[in-house]
Amino acid sequence: MLKNVLIGTSANYTTAASPYLLASGEIGVYSLANDGTYTLITAAISAAQALLPIVIAQGVPAGRNIKMFTIQPREKRAYLYTDIALPIPNVFVTGYDGVTATYALPSGIAGTYDFKVQNLTYGNPPFPTVGSTPFFQTNAAATQIAIASAIVKDVNNQFLLSENAIMPAQRFAFAEILSGASSAQLVTSAPANITGTFTVGSTNVTLSGSTAGGTTVLNIGDYLRVGSATATTAPIYRVATVSGTAVTLDTPYVNSMLTVGTTIASVALGYVTAANATSGNAGIRVTETGNIFNGSSVLEPMPNKILNVSCNVNLSGAPVQNNQVVTKTYTAANGTITTGVYTEGNGTYPQIFKKELTAAGYSGFMNRIFLPDNFPLYSVSGTNYVTIGLQYGTSVTDYTAQGYKAGETLSAIIAAPASGQIFALASILSSTAW
Repeated sequence: MLKNVLIGTSANYTTAASPYLLASGEIGVYSLANDGTYTLITAAISAAQALLPIVIAQGVPAGRNIKMFTIQPREKRAYLYTDIALPIPNVFVTGYDGVTATYALPSGIAGTYDFKVQNLTYGNPPFPTVGSTPFFQTNAAATQIAIASAIVKDVNNQFLLSENAIMPAQRFAFAEILSGASSAQLVTSAPANITGTFTVGSTNVTLSGSTAGGTTVLNIGDYLRVGSATATTAPIYRVATVSGTAVTLDTPYVNSMLTVGTTIASVALGYVTAANATSGNAGIRVTETGNIFNGSSVLEPMPNKILNVSCNVNLSGAPVQNNQVVTKTYTAANGTITTGVYTEGNGTYPQIFKKELTAAGYSGFMNRIFLPDNFPLYSVSGTNYVTIGLQYGTSVTDYTAQGYKAGETLSAIIAAPASGQIFALASILSSTAW
C-alpha cells in the first residue's frame, strides 16, 4: 500500500543535521538514537546504524508539516533503483511501415475500409473511439495511396477543427500516410536542401527560400515528404497548390508532439511524384498525441496512453504493428523523424505527479494518506526524475493469545532529478547492512 512519495528538488545531498533543518524539497536519511538524537547518514548505512530506526524525511515550505517516515531495524523488505526511462509515444502502423516492403495496404479492392483507434487509458471509459469508414465506389478499384489518404484524412478531421484552428480536449492520436515511393530534393540544382515552415493544423507551408537558380520539380498532385528528403519513414502530404515559396497541402499538417497552432521551421523536405505515390506501397501510422490540450493551452505533457488500433476484413491482410514489440518511428516535436522503442518509463514529471496525487489522496483510494497532513507537492513540469522504490514493514505485534500476529508492509517512492542527491540516496538506501 502506497504511503509516501517524496520528490526531491535539491541537486546535492543534504548537510542538514536534523530532519527539521532540511530545506524545502530536500531529502535526508537519518538514524534515530534511543535518546532521540538524529544522525545524518551520508554513506552506506553501517551495521550499528542498521540496529536503529532509520528516518527518511523531506523538507517543506514554512508553515507545513514535515514529511517523514520511520523504518524499524531490519525492516527493509525490498529496494529498487531505476534509471530514467523516457517514454515515447505509442505508435501503430498498418500496411507499409516505412522500412519493410513486404507490408502493404490492399489495392484493387473497392468497398468499405473500417479503421478504428481507441483510447483505453485507465479513467477514460467508455473508451473514446475514432472510427473511420471510407467508402470507395470507383470504376477502377482504389489504390493503396487512395485508401491511406481517405482513412488518414477521416481520422485527423475528427480532431482538427479547421473553423477555429483548435484541437478538442479528447484528441489522443494522429494519423499519417507512409509511402515506399522514392523521393528527391525539391530542386534539381542550387539552392539545394530547401526546408519548410509548418503550422500544426494548417495546410499552408512556406519554403525556406526562392527556387531561383534551380529547376522546381514540385507540382500539384505531387507529395511533400515532411521530415526528410529521402527517408521513407517520413510522412507524405499531397500538394494542392504551388506558388513560388508558398505551398498548400491537401490536408493539414499534423504533429502528435505539438498543439494545434504551433509553428515549426527548418523542417527537411523531399517530394514524391504523383505517379510514384499511386504505384508505391502505402501505410497508415497512428501516433498518440503527446499533450492533453483544452483548446487554448497544454494541460499536461502526458505520453504513454493505452491505445488500440483495429481494422475490418478489407485491411486484415495488413498487420497492425505496435511499437511495444517493434521499433517504430514517429514525428518528433521539431518535425524530424525519431526512432525508438515504446516504454512506460518511470521518470517523467506527469508520472511522478500522479504518484504524488495518489499519496495525497486526490486520486486512487482516499485511505492512502496520513491524516491530517498538509501534503506538499514538489514535482516540476518538464523535469525528468530517477526513482527509488522502497518496501518496508511495520513491527509485528504478537497476539498469540488471539491466535495471530499483526504487521503491515508499506512502500515509498522517492524521486529526484538525475543529480548527486538521488545517487547519494540510492547508495544509502541500498546498504547491505540494513
